[in-house]
Amino acid sequence: MGVVCDIVDAKLIIERYDQDKDGRLGFWEFSNALLPLDPIMRDDLERRKAVISTFEMSFDTKELLRRVFRKIVDSECIAEMIRQRIDKEVLKNEVSLRKAFDVIDWNGRGIITANDFKRVLDLPNQGKGYEHKKGIYGVSEIEIEIEGLLRRFNKDKLNGRVSLAEFIDELNPK
Repeated sequence: MGVVCDIVDAKLIIERYDQDKDGRLGFWEFSNALLPLDPIMRDDLERRKAVISTFEMSFDTKELLRRVFRKIVDSECIAEMIRQRIDKEVLKNEVSLRKAFDVIDWNGRGIITANDFKRVLDLPNQGKGYEHKKGIYGVSEIEIEIEGLLRRFNKDKLNGRVSLAEFIDELNPK
């Protein structure tokens, strides 16, 4: 595809999307890297039938995929840089991951849900009549961002909740 990355970057991508931790990306793990977070748009794409019977992509499709792969590599590298900066602050005792978790888990249930993330992300706009911009399928940008956070932090992917262990695991350097 023409996307250049080193082995460290490739390992970050595998670490991020390899849900069964077998060191490889299966079809659904690979699909999760490429499909949109918007659940309606995602369902729409998953239901589409292939237009051509052979696996020949147009130049435009190849270019779009190349750009998506490049964005995946770049975003994982940025996430790792952030994790390393957090780690340095934790080591200097200037940041506590437990305290950060507790701020998001404001009611002390021991888990973070989509509503907890929304509460933290939307604090500046509460009570001001602020309307979130809606996407083409009517899902707000903040809902898509929250879905992205849940997917990144929620390691078991089944319950829609983030435990303290999952939170700390995601914020520690890989």
